[in-house]
Amino acid sequence: MSAVRFFVPENRLGKLLRIPGGAPVADAVVAAEAGLAELEAPAREELAAALAAVEACAAQRPAQFEAAGLEELYGLAQGAIGLASLCQRPSVDEALRSLCDLLDHLARCERWDAEAVSVHVRSLRLLMGEAGAKDGEAAAAVLQGLRRVSGRYAGTPGG
Repeated sequence: MSAVRFFVPENRLGKLLRIPGGAPVADAVVAAEAGLAELEAPAREELAAALAAVEACAAQRPAQFEAAGLEELYGLAQGAIGLASLCQRPSVDEALRSLCDLLDHLARCERWDAEAVSVHVRSLRLLMGEAGAKDGEAAAAVLQGLRRVSGRYAGTPGG
């Protein structure tokens, strides 16, 4: 009968963390924040272009349900998620997610609600301004309203 042997691999990360040296955490955080600050201006430009594309696509949608157009709008909105956080506008990311939720609900029930989409699109610009800068009560109220709008279709039969 053979004996049972246990093999425990070396934890290289743990070993590296125990070795003294490297930058102190506070310095690393400051350097990371500086790096993110450099990305803010280009991200703001890219986000503005993405929001303009969302607005243009939403404005071109016909009054009735059209799956291909809805998918295009969804792709544009979904692709912009994440940019707003680099611009210190996380409320814009939440509004984009709410728009995607609305579009998903509309696709499942094969309906189109131009007014609900328009409310979301107009709110994106509002949140890019002062209302979204502080992410205070104004932004929270806008986001709560958007969740209510998209929530109307969440329980729709067929959706």
